[in-house]
Amino acid sequence: MSETNNKVTVLEARDISSILGIALANAYKLMKRPDFPAIKVSARRYVVPEAAFRKWLDDQAEAKKAGTGADAEWHH
Repeated sequence: MSETNNKVTVLEARDISSILGIALANAYKLMKRPDFPAIKVSARRYVVPEAAFRKWLDDQAEAKKAGTGADAEWHH
C-alpha cells in the first residue's frame, strides 16, 4: 500500500493478492474486470483506491447474502 501525507491510499495487485489470499495472477485478472474499482494509470499499471476496494468488498458480501453476487449460480 502506498500512502503519503493527505493523499489517497491506493492498493496495487500485490496488496489485493495478499488481502484476498489469492494468487497474484488472479489479482491482476480481478483488477481488469469492469465491475472492479481499479484505475488504469499506465499501459501496465492499475491501482485501486483503498476506500473503493473496501466498498466493493462490502458490496460483494451483501450480494452473496442476497444470492445475487457473481457466484450466485454456485449456490442454487
